[in-house]
Amino acid sequence: MGPPDIGMKGADWPHWIGWPYGIRIAPYWAGRMFWRSSAIGRTDLPDSKRVAMFIKEGANATDSDRDILTDVDFARLSCAATREAFAQGYDHVWDDGKKSCRDFGFKVQDIRKDLMVQLWYGKKDRFVPLVHGMQIAARLGSAAELRVEDEAHAGILIHRKREILELLGKSM
Repeated sequence: MGPPDIGMKGADWPHWIGWPYGIRIAPYWAGRMFWRSSAIGRTDLPDSKRVAMFIKEGANATDSDRDILTDVDFARLSCAATREAFAQGYDHVWDDGKKSCRDFGFKVQDIRKDLMVQLWYGKKDRFVPLVHGMQIAARLGSAAELRVEDEAHAGILIHRKREILELLGKSM
């Protein structure tokens, strides 16, 4: 996600409204309600039930993400990770969301020019739309490498993890 002035062109309507408008003004109880509405936030349930819910929710995902979001091992990992992430409540996650849709306090174009940045975006991502990658790359200029793949939100990281990690390793 880039700075809020980029906008959300290309996002689905819940993300277009949620970022940068909804989450910015929504109270913390709304965040708790949001997280509890899906398998990853239902930490009151045993992981076996959460995994089943996760897979059921994943069946409605974008075609290019469905293989990930219906995979039992990925569901188990996601449920275990979010159980730990929400162990102390939901408010800190909601607070991160609130901060991410406000002015960053710096301009992307002011990031050091000698710091190479790899940007990976999916053409089919309706949560974090491609316009963010394009705008960030334009603002960073020659310090940015924008990779655009035929992926959706989860797929860009999961399907391309080997490439991402190899390029990250080469850049160190």
